[in-house]
Amino acid sequence: MKISLDEYSTVIFDVDGTLYYISPVKFLIGIDMIVYLILHPSFINDMRIINEFRRIRKENSWKRESLQKQIQTVARKHDLTYDSCYKLISRWMFERPSKYVYLFRNKAVTRLFHRCRENGINTVIYSDYPPMAKLDALNIHPDIIFYHGDGRINEMKPSAKAMETIKKRISPYGTAILYIGDGDKTDNEGAVYVGAKYVNAHRIK
Repeated sequence: MKISLDEYSTVIFDVDGTLYYISPVKFLIGIDMIVYLILHPSFINDMRIINEFRRIRKENSWKRESLQKQIQTVARKHDLTYDSCYKLISRWMFERPSKYVYLFRNKAVTRLFHRCRENGINTVIYSDYPPMAKLDALNIHPDIIFYHGDGRINEMKPSAKAMETIKKRISPYGTAILYIGDGDKTDNEGAVYVGAKYVNAHRIK
């Protein structure tokens, strides 16, 4: 699917599964964790903490809570300080993928991003995870970044409250919005909230 940018003032991009293919990256991180566990057997305790964080983020009741509260809950359960728990989760879930995202980037979508920049179209990143390390690795530098945990977005996708925040921020650029994502439920629903056209990243050529 070819995307014509002539009619759009803003393009919103999801990150995980959109700017890069998520399955091979998850696989390689899994290998990294197994190797690290072999070299450091006590890492099994850290893996339990990471898995607990992943588990609660899949529960609907926790999707409406801030990233900070999610991490604080995991920290208390495992008798950790917030900072040490955040550092562990950040290392393996927010930063580690940056080793591999460029190799498995979605070239069609990243090309589209750079076309937006070249044509003066407002570019927005919206993610459920802090995306900065991944964006740097992908050489993606948007005009605006929103993510769950940034102090403005305190709910996970799909969130009408989050999309209202985004809509207010991008409204000066115009109302013709394109939303690129890989979640036909979560991202498409978000597009509806802001009156955007939704396109699945895997359909872009």
